[in-house]
Amino acid sequence: MSMCYYVKAELKYSDKKEVERLLRQYIVDQSDQVDFNLDYYREKGVYMKSLDDLMKIIITDRGFTKDGDVYTSNFNASYGWKSVMINMFKFITPSLLDDSRMLIYPDYGVDELVVQNGECVQIQKKEPVMLILEDILPLICDSENVEIRSAINEDRVLAVYDGKHITNSLSKKEVLRIGVSEERANYLAIYVDDDM
Repeated sequence: MSMCYYVKAELKYSDKKEVERLLRQYIVDQSDQVDFNLDYYREKGVYMKSLDDLMKIIITDRGFTKDGDVYTSNFNASYGWKSVMINMFKFITPSLLDDSRMLIYPDYGVDELVVQNGECVQIQKKEPVMLILEDILPLICDSENVEIRSAINEDRVLAVYDGKHITNSLSKKEVLRIGVSEERANYLAIYVDDDM
């Protein structure tokens, strides 16, 4: 079983090399228990050298974007991958500055990890998180296979995002959940409140 994740990590640090060292150590220490898919990444030219590559391995390179020291990714992974990401953030906390944070949005709710006074504080919210369609689509804009579906009638496809265009009237819709299209497994489905 897998779940859809949207992850946003904002890393603040004074010593980038120390963050990289701890991330490498985390991957090596956990590799007996966790499949980081390192062969796949090596084939794609992603090695455990730079912070960018290390973050691609942890939060996956699917739907991966970077803006300064803010990393985002939108991907499918096992239910257990959430704890891999949470444990990673806690492991590198000693190398992070206050206000570093990571948000993990699984199919529902959110886990927020924040560095406060040098310690990692975890806040877990079970209520639905409000994501707006126009905010989430740029994160997956490299995908040409995104269906926007009605959350009320899941068989109803309201629009298809082709990586560049979507019906304008839908852009402000609240995203209720993200999943894989039942009919076409290679399509990501975004379910919105259909009050039309």
